[in-house]
Amino acid sequence: MVGKGKIKKRLKQMQSLKNWQLFILLLLVFFVDLTALRLNNVGMVRRREAVEAADKAGDVEAARKATIEFANYVYAHMNSGGIMYSDKTHWFKINREVKIVWANIYESDMRKAEQIAREAESNNPNGNIFKKAEETCRPRFRGGYSLAYQQCILDEQNKYPASNQGQIKAKYPNITEYTYSFVTPIWSPDLAGWTTLVAIILIFMIIIKMVTTTILKLVLKNMYQKYKNT
Repeated sequence: MVGKGKIKKRLKQMQSLKNWQLFILLLLVFFVDLTALRLNNVGMVRRREAVEAADKAGDVEAARKATIEFANYVYAHMNSGGIMYSDKTHWFKINREVKIVWANIYESDMRKAEQIAREAESNNPNGNIFKKAEETCRPRFRGGYSLAYQQCILDEQNKYPASNQGQIKAKYPNITEYTYSFVTPIWSPDLAGWTTLVAIILIFMIIIKMVTTTILKLVLKNMYQKYKNT
């Protein structure tokens, strides 16, 4: 009977905190957590727009500073770039990688490389390989500059023997030097991170409480049946 009394006391203590109270608290934490996660993402978008604006203006220094600020923010805030999606191998997946491309600055540098090749034509007795490649590729890519157009130019230029010294080729910049990738943290010590942690703890508390309460009730029922049969 002493054991039964201890079990009843423990059960009463656990039942003093109602499940519905924990669920309401969990919902409130979820609301704050989702709001904080959303704000982290909004902060990333604003900084990405700053990079895009600097890129559009062709200001390399401003783009560099904005990219550094963007990187510092992404590295310090969870959900500042993650996208939830599913594919053939994953029913649910979060892409934590964020990419930035200085597209306009890259295109501007491509044009400069082509202009240098064109201007060198009059000083070259062996002909201008770039011009020949451009005459072939430009009609095929009327939409403007692109990686496909650049690759076409390079392929056409490479058709000419490397031994032909003095022939002019456009030296395009490498797109990887204008592309930046950042990975957001799984967890960060900010409002979103702490509320996520609290939400996880509350979920475990609810599960443990429900399981423990069920077990104690079964033990009491079993003890009652044994006492009744004696």
